[in-house]
Amino acid sequence: MRNSTSFSTVATDTDSWLQGNVHQYTAGYEDTPKKGVLFRYNTSLAIYRCPSSKAYIAGAGSTKVPHFMGYAVSVWLNSSLSGALAADIARNLSSIRNPSETSVFLEENQISIDNAAIGFYAGDERKIWNLVSTRHNNGTIISFIDGHAETIKWRGTRLKELNAQYNADDTVTQRPSPTVNPVHIGMDWDEEDYVRLARTAPRIR
Repeated sequence: MRNSTSFSTVATDTDSWLQGNVHQYTAGYEDTPKKGVLFRYNTSLAIYRCPSSKAYIAGAGSTKVPHFMGYAVSVWLNSSLSGALAADIARNLSSIRNPSETSVFLEENQISIDNAAIGFYAGDERKIWNLVSTRHNNGTIISFIDGHAETIKWRGTRLKELNAQYNADDTVTQRPSPTVNPVHIGMDWDEEDYVRLARTAPRIR
């Protein structure tokens, strides 16, 4: 975002809030958040993942290495979406008309999460893109542009069912590959929870 701290949600950008893929182990994996532009503002590695998460990947010598992050930033904030969707991306803070409703960080399901952004549809196409986590009593922790945070309690069954299906702690066992998200296959989601999450996208027009 622009106007204050400048960062991208594209994991390969040098100004990304967080670089790398949580499902690809490389040397220095545990310190990956240090490469992001936000780390200098709070140098605690622990804040990048929920303490109740047990998700891990295999590191050197097949050791269990906890995911370096469990939260991602809304794909509608300064991401690399192209085509018709690009017109709805907020590029700076002053363009956002609903800051108290616009999500920033969302806790993502441990199988779904990979890069710096979490995708969710904001229009009429009611399908799963990336999967939010429901680990907190069928709720998701979300922070908003105006600085407040909420635990959104989901009322339907779809998110709970998918989180029960994609719940392995050894997360690579449920992914076709580190770069292929198994839930990003256009799963239908026709219930009120879709509307609740879609409304956290920024309104800029």
